Amino acid sequence: MAIIKEFERTDHAIRRQHAHHHENEPILKITNLTVEYQSGTALQDLNLLIPRAARLAVLGPNGAGKSTLLKVVAGVLTPTRGTVEVFGEEPNEHICIAYVQQRNQVDWNFPVSVRDVVMMGRIGKLGLLRRPGRVDRNIVERALEVVNMANLASRQISELSGGQQQRMFIARALAQEAEIMLMDEPLTGLDTGAQEDIFQILDTLRNNRVTVLVALHDLKMAAERFDGVILLNHLLVAMGSPTDVFTTEKLAQAYGSQRVAATSAWLMIDEACCEDGGHSHD
Repeated sequence: MAIIKEFERTDHAIRRQHAHHHENEPILKITNLTVEYQSGTALQDLNLLIPRAARLAVLGPNGAGKSTLLKVVAGVLTPTRGTVEVFGEEPNEHICIAYVQQRNQVDWNFPVSVRDVVMMGRIGKLGLLRRPGRVDRNIVERALEVVNMANLASRQISELSGGQQQRMFIARALAQEAEIMLMDEPLTGLDTGAQEDIFQILDTLRNNRVTVLVALHDLKMAAERFDGVILLNHLLVAMGSPTDVFTTEKLAQAYGSQRVAATSAWLMIDEACCEDGGHSHD
């Protein structure tokens, strides 16, 4: 169950040494990253340099390695080859990375409240033997207020809507005082109003100089709402501004024979067939 795994992962975080931030190093540097599963190669020879406070969309067809990339950066998946450095250190040495996985991977019946989940963000700073103090409780309450969830703090997580679930996890990242936030398909299944709420919170994160990587399928949204995009298909196809990346040639390279339709404002993929469920490590 994903919530239980989250407890285990947080327990690991508080037992490891907190990595020192080398401020002269980039917030995220990926060098020759390769990840192989028994079923095949998810990522191959990936090289990326991510600036601080960037808001980047991670795009590509199903099975392109988007989720795999986020898991490696989060430190929950070990690469086959290559390195990932956060401020010059391996990611699993850091407690400044918040990872928001896909909602369908969470056991929403686990008996915890919204406030409990947000408090998980403080455990990395507290350690096993310290109980949350007034400072920690105040940070959690402020995080809940930022995402407009204070009135739902005592609610069991199964009672939340999709948008509220995502806002809860963002509140946990705020309580964690994360400097990198990784979000895997956070907008899937949300209505327009709930999506807008998420983007308003992402604006707050940018003002706090938090670097955000979001795995998406919606190219139009990526073009309109993100600073830049990372276009993957196992290899890095391109990284840059939407204008530079969303060319017919690059999109065709990423999406293969799927139909690429261009407009004057943005380029959109009209996927000829749905591949959902065909890959276990998108």
